[in-house]
Amino acid sequence: MDSSSEYSDCKVKDWLFRENIRLAEERDRLEAEREAFEKEKRETLRDIELQQTKCNIAAKQIEMKQNLVDSKLAVIEKEYERLNDEKRRLEQEKASIAKSRKYAQQAASKLSFGGMDMLFKGVDNELSLKKRYRQLLKIFHPDNLGGDNSIIQSINTHYEYLKKRI
Repeated sequence: MDSSSEYSDCKVKDWLFRENIRLAEERDRLEAEREAFEKEKRETLRDIELQQTKCNIAAKQIEMKQNLVDSKLAVIEKEYERLNDEKRRLEQEKASIAKSRKYAQQAASKLSFGGMDMLFKGVDNELSLKKRYRQLLKIFHPDNLGGDNSIIQSINTHYEYLKKRI
C-alpha cells in the first residue's frame, strides 16, 4: 500500500471514529430527551388522572346536592299543599262562624224590645213574670244550641223593666 492510501485509510478511520462519537453523543442526547419526554408523559397522565378524580368527586357532590335540593323541594311542596288545605278548611270554618253569627244577630234583632213584649205576653202579675223569666232563661241560655248572650241581656233588661211596672 502506498502512503496516500494509508493516509486516506487513516482519514476514513478518523472520520469513522469521530462519526461514531458524534452518533453516540446524538444517541445519548436522544435517549435523555426520550427519558424526559417519558417523565413528562407520566406526570401529565398522573395530572389527567388526578383531574378526572376531582371531576368525578365534584360530579358526585353536585349529584348529592341536587338530590338534597330535590328532596327539600318535595318537602316544601308537600307542606305548601298541606297549608293550602288548612287555609281552605279555615276559610270554610270562618264562613261557617260568620254565618252562625249572622243568624244569631238576626235572631237577637228579632227579639229586641219590640219582640220582648211577645215573649212576656200575658204576664200580669209578679209571680207569672218570674215564672216566664225562668222559662225564657232556660230556652235562650248561651249554653243551649239556639242561645245567645245578647238575647239573655235583652230578656234581663225587659224583665227589670216589667218588674218595675208591675
